[in-house]
Amino acid sequence: MTDSQQSYRRTLRYAEAIAGGVERLASRLCVSSATLQAWSEGWEEIPDSIFLSSVDLICNASDEEIRRAREYRPLNREKPPSDVS
Repeated sequence: MTDSQQSYRRTLRYAEAIAGGVERLASRLCVSSATLQAWSEGWEEIPDSIFLSSVDLICNASDEEIRRAREYRPLNREKPPSDVS
């Protein structure tokens, strides 16, 4: 994974915390939860447009969303579909 993709991944995860979860962020980005998970787990590269939308979400976050993000704990991440036995 490239350095830029690692930064994109961290940004996407912070946007997830601000949004209040994977499903909420997926809805705000107009993508499926499965696609969002593939990006946040590093299974697929995050498109520049999704990174920029995540930055916009973070920059426009309310004080309440930022407070909630500080306490956010993501659910256990699943393994990629190819690793499921």
